[in-house]
Amino acid sequence: MKINKTCNSILIFLAAVAAVSGESFTVFTGTSTGSNSWFDETLWEGVTGYPNDVSDAVTMNNADTKAVIDNGAITIGSLIVAQTATNVELEISTSQALTVDTSVVIGEEAGSSGKIVANADSVFTINGNFTTGGSGSAVLQVIGATAVVHGEFSIGPFAVVELSDSAVIVAKGDQLEAFRN
Repeated sequence: MKINKTCNSILIFLAAVAAVSGESFTVFTGTSTGSNSWFDETLWEGVTGYPNDVSDAVTMNNADTKAVIDNGAITIGSLIVAQTATNVELEISTSQALTVDTSVVIGEEAGSSGKIVANADSVFTINGNFTTGGSGSAVLQVIGATAVVHGEFSIGPFAVVELSDSAVIVAKGDQLEAFRN
């Protein structure tokens, strides 16, 4: 009897873990100021947990929102910062890491505005394509950090790429070999 209860508890736990992986995370309710930790499960509306699986798709599209990766390394499947919304920001804190398996887009549609900030000693890796300023406006700010793009790195007409404090961006696609400040 005790074994059955233990097995049932394990199955319930595994089901909860499985429910989190491969989800679509579309509503982050943090404000544009404050800590707004990516790891705060209460800020991800409509799902259990926070995105941290290679099959998770994240679309940050709430206006005046900022999420901060402040407590470890994150790996997700895809990322859109500002699909249609304005003033959407993702910050990778000092010495933290974000890896995105397929693609990253900042400022996807006209009228949107998004920003990704990679702070000192952080690493931002995109294993697929990276588009800044699809049709909207976009800022990629790399401050003493490293950003690596394994696919195409497209800089749109309304995009700004800022490098400071020995920051490096290495793009392995056809459009850009490498540049540093």
